[in-house]
Amino acid sequence: MLQVTIDTDVAAELITTAQAKQYIKETYTAGADATLIAEDALIDAMVSSARIACENYCNSTFKQKTLIAWWDSLWNQREFTLPYGPHVSISTVKTVDAEGDKTTLTLNTDYYKRGIKDLILTVNQVTSAPITAIFGGDPISQLEVTYIAGYASGKEPKAVIQAMYDIILQLYIRLDNNESDVDLSSMDIVSRNAQIMLTPYKRTAI
Repeated sequence: MLQVTIDTDVAAELITTAQAKQYIKETYTAGADATLIAEDALIDAMVSSARIACENYCNSTFKQKTLIAWWDSLWNQREFTLPYGPHVSISTVKTVDAEGDKTTLTLNTDYYKRGIKDLILTVNQVTSAPITAIFGGDPISQLEVTYIAGYASGKEPKAVIQAMYDIILQLYIRLDNNESDVDLSSMDIVSRNAQIMLTPYKRTAI
């Protein structure tokens, strides 16, 4: 079983509030107006939701962040493909025993990596932390990898940014029409046009 969590999220979005407002043709300046400040916050939320929806649709990371991937199958698996590329670097690789104690592995001794944008790890069965037997002899040993994924600032694919703009515009129109079923966290917000633009960046889910 694979689980992935965000350790450090993006420092800034791919699209600024001002850029999003320009695209949806909003010209107001919020100033101290509470209503307009709330409107800016809503647009910010739509920008974040558009990026996350694009990343989930493509099984990719479009803005650099630190992720932690965890597998509970080290006892019967030695090769691990990191999810949500492209991958920038690996911070730590650790095994986790049945009691939660962690052992840091060493590159080119305890594990090996290959790949350019999408990294694959092979754990050395001999030198990695030993498997612990628990609960009726069932073996358990887990792997935890902390790594940085995503495109560097200024290197993000233009098609992805355009797909985000399309999603933001469609969301704004729907909200402006007072549609009550708009869910910013839903994959349904990825429009057909956005799907076409995102197709070259779609990875197979792991």
